[in-house]
Amino acid sequence: MDFKTVEMFNPITNTLSTYYLLFAMHLATREVHFCGMTEHPNEEWMLQQARNLTDPFNGFLTNKTHIIMDNDTIFSDSFRHALERDGPKAVRTCYHVPNMNSYMARS
Repeated sequence: MDFKTVEMFNPITNTLSTYYLLFAMHLATREVHFCGMTEHPNEEWMLQQARNLTDPFNGFLTNKTHIIMDNDTIFSDSFRHALERDGPKAVRTCYHVPNMNSYMARS
């Protein structure tokens, strides 16, 4: 799981805005799931993404055992606990080692 950023131009205000796109990938099949997009990935938004990902009927993380994420502060304790409560174990990469999550970094 990782974030990508995209700059989008707003023709009404004539400004650029940064949007954060959250993706999850199943490594065995290389299936990529777009979780959502927001200008401000706050705690409430992240908890909703955790609920969507672990939905028992059509959640992307259903029947998965682990999810790898970096040490970004947006992947907070409450987000990780929400994932682990209904889904896979959250595994965080080591600090300053970008190749530990190289599959998502290259996507």
